[in-house]
Amino acid sequence: VDLVDWEHVVCPGVQLEPTPGHTPGHCSIHLTSNDAEALITGDCIHHPCQMTRLDWCSSADSDQAAGQATREGLLAKYVDSDVLFIGTHFATPTAGHVKHLDTGGYWLDVGNVAP
Repeated sequence: VDLVDWEHVVCPGVQLEPTPGHTPGHCSIHLTSNDAEALITGDCIHHPCQMTRLDWCSSADSDQAAGQATREGLLAKYVDSDVLFIGTHFATPTAGHVKHLDTGGYWLDVGNVAP
């Protein structure tokens, strides 16, 4: 096992993005190809309801406060961007774009996502 830095570049176009809270050292995967980007969330968001209720944590999260802070930061970072947000544990469809809800929180817009 080789331990790497938080934002380690695995290879061109594949970079770790720190998303602590579920487990110590948890990272998501940020992908870049040509002009397209995607984020594979891993275990930092287990269900789309956690996009609306950022305070809802998984009982499996080792540090629920860090998990909530990670969700808040991650969703704020990617809201209204062109980055394809891929919820690892989401039911199909798993990928879309993060959007603001008028009532607060976020949702995953799965429209206009190429198959």
